[in-house]
Amino acid sequence: MRLRRRSVWKQYALVFGIALLTSFCIFLPFLIWNKGLFIYYGDFNVQQIPFYQMCHDSIRAGNWKWNWYTDMGANFIGSYSFYLLGGPWFWLTMAFPSGAVPYLMAPLLMLKIATAAVTSFAYIRRFVRNSRYAVIGGLLYAFSGYSIYNIFFNHFHEAIAIFPLLLIAMEEFMGKDRRGVFALAVGLCAFVNYYFFFGQVIFAVLYFIFRAAYSKDSRKDFYCTPKKFFLLAFEAVIGVLLACCLLLPSVLAITSNPRTSNLLFGWNGIFYGNEQRYGLILSSFFFPPDVPAYPNLFPDSNAKWSSVSAFLPLFSMTGVLAFFKGCRRHWSRALFGMCAVMAFVPFLNSAFSAFNTAYYARWFYMLLLIMAVGYGMGRAGWMTAKEKGFVSKYVMNIAVPCNCVVSILNHLERSQLAQAGVMLVSAYLGILVTLLLAVALARLLKLPRERWGVFVTMGGMSNALFIGIPVCTQLFGEACMPFIMIYWLGNTSFLQSVGVMLTERSGTIPSGQSRSAWGFLKDLFTKPPIVATLAGVVLLLLGLELPGPIGKAAGYISASVSPMALIYCGYIVYEVGLKNLRFLRGLPTMLVLRLLVAPVLCLVFCNLCGVTGLARSVFVVESALPVPTQVTVMAGAYGADEKYAATGACLSILGGFLTIPLLMLILG
Repeated sequence: MRLRRRSVWKQYALVFGIALLTSFCIFLPFLIWNKGLFIYYGDFNVQQIPFYQMCHDSIRAGNWKWNWYTDMGANFIGSYSFYLLGGPWFWLTMAFPSGAVPYLMAPLLMLKIATAAVTSFAYIRRFVRNSRYAVIGGLLYAFSGYSIYNIFFNHFHEAIAIFPLLLIAMEEFMGKDRRGVFALAVGLCAFVNYYFFFGQVIFAVLYFIFRAAYSKDSRKDFYCTPKKFFLLAFEAVIGVLLACCLLLPSVLAITSNPRTSNLLFGWNGIFYGNEQRYGLILSSFFFPPDVPAYPNLFPDSNAKWSSVSAFLPLFSMTGVLAFFKGCRRHWSRALFGMCAVMAFVPFLNSAFSAFNTAYYARWFYMLLLIMAVGYGMGRAGWMTAKEKGFVSKYVMNIAVPCNCVVSILNHLERSQLAQAGVMLVSAYLGILVTLLLAVALARLLKLPRERWGVFVTMGGMSNALFIGIPVCTQLFGEACMPFIMIYWLGNTSFLQSVGVMLTERSGTIPSGQSRSAWGFLKDLFTKPPIVATLAGVVLLLLGLELPGPIGKAAGYISASVSPMALIYCGYIVYEVGLKNLRFLRGLPTMLVLRLLVAPVLCLVFCNLCGVTGLARSVFVVESALPVPTQVTVMAGAYGADEKYAATGACLSILGGFLTIPLLMLILG
C-alpha cells in the first residue's frame, strides 16, 4: 500500500515537474531578452502587471478597503477580486518587496500552469487504467490553446488550475460518499474568481446531468439518489457561503455596472450577427489559436479578445474523435455534444458568462417553505387522499376562477385583449415543438410501451396551474394572472387531447369511449377557470365591475390559491416518498427537456410572434414548470406505468426549485 502511494505521489511530482520545466523553457527567451521581465502585449502590460504591483503595495500598507488610484476612488475588494485577490498565487508576492513584483509575473504563470497540469492529472486518472495516459492528458490541458491564448489575461489561469478540483469533488461525493469535499471545492472556486465561478456552475450542472444519466446502476459509479442529490445541493450552498467574504463585496460592486443589464433576446440570442464567428468556433477545435490582436483565418469575426480556443497541442481533435467513435454511449460524448451546441448558440453560450444581469431569488424560500408544510401535513397524517381531493377541487373549481375574474378586472386593459390571440398561438407553437421533441427522444431511448406516452406527456406539458400560479404571482405579482390563464388554455387543451391519447395508448385499460371534436371543445370551455376567464373578459369589455361584497369575497378566496396549490404539491412529494425516488430510465432526459429545453423553445416562439414584456416572462416561466399532476392520475386510470409518472412528477417538482432561479436570472 505504501509503495502504491509513493508511486502515485511520484506521478504527481512528475507531472508538476514536466509542466514547470516546459513552461520555464517557453518563458526563458523572453526573460533573457528583457533582463528578467516578461513583457507581452495589451492588457498584460497595462493592467496585469500594474494591478499586481498596486494591490501588493496597498495590502502591505493596510489600504485594502478603499483605493484612490482606481478611477476616482473605488471599492478595493470589489474592483480587484476579479483579477487577483482570490488567487493564492498573488498572495505569494507578499513575501517580496514591491520592486520584485513585476519580475514575479512569469514565475507565477509557470506555477499556475504546473498546478493546472497536476489538478487535471488528478481528475483524468480516475477514468484511465494506465495513469501514464493521465500524465499526457494533464499536460495537454495545462498547455492547451486556451491556456496559451490567455497569457495576456493571466488571472484566467487561476480558474483553469482550480476547476478540475470541482469535478473531482463531485466524483468523490457521488462515487465514494465523501462528505464536505464538494463544499470546499465550491467555496474555493467561488473565492478564486466570481466571474468564472458562474460558468463553472453551469458546466457542473450539465456534468451532473450527463454523468447521472449515463452512469451504470452501481454504487461504485456516479450513483445518484434523491438523498444524494439534495445533500450535494446543500454542500454547494455551504460552499458559496464559505466564499461570501470575497464573493459578496464583488457582487455588490458589479451590480451597478451597465454591462450587467445587457441580455440577448430575439434572433440575436439564436444566431451570431457575424457569419465568420461560426468558422472561428469550428476552427478553434482543430487549429492553434492566432495571436489575439492579429487573427488570420477569420479576421472579421470581431472576437479578437474573446478567448476562442479549444485546441489540444500535438493531437488536436484526432484522439477525441477516435474515442467518441469507439465509445458511442459514453457520457463525455454526450456532454461534449451539448457544449458544442451551446458554443454555437449565442444565448446558450452567454450562460457561461453570467448572462450579464443581476439575480435575486428571495421569494424562493417562501415557496419551498410552503411546500414543506404540505409534506409535513402528510407525514403527520393530517392530510390524506381524501383531503387531497378536496384541495384539488377547491383550487380548480372555486379559488382559481375567483382569481381569474379579480385579476382580469384589476390588471388587464381592453387594449391588451387584441394581443391575446397572438399570445395563444405562441404558447401552442412552443408546446407543440416540445411535444414533437419528446416523441423523438422517447424513440431514441426505446422506452417500453407503458412508459412511452407517459414520457412524452411529462416532457411536453407543464403544471401551469397548481405550480404556475404561485410561482408567477410571487415573481410578477397579481398582474400576471391573465397571461397565466392564456398559457394554461393552450397547455390544458394539449393535455386533455394529446396527453390523454398518448397515455391511453401506453396503458392496458381501454377507455371504452371516444370523444368527438365537439365533445372535446365542450369539455374544455366548461371548465370553471375557462368560464371565469371568459366572464372576466366580458365584464372588462362592458366596463363593469363586481359588486362590492362579491368583489371582496372573491378577493379573499383568490388569495388562497397560492398556499393551497403549494400545499397540494407538497403532499404529492409525500405521497411518492423521498425514499422511493429513483432516476428511472428516461427521467433525467425528461427533466432536461421539461425544465431547461422547453423554456428556451417558448422564448424563441415568443420572440418570433412578437410577445414581449410581462407576457413573455410569464410564458417562459410557465413553460419551465414541473410535470402536471394529472399525468399520474391518467396513467393509473388507463393502466400505464403510474409509478413512472408519479416519480417523474415528483422529481420535476423538486428539480424546479433549482432551475427556476436560473431561469429568472436569464429573464432578469
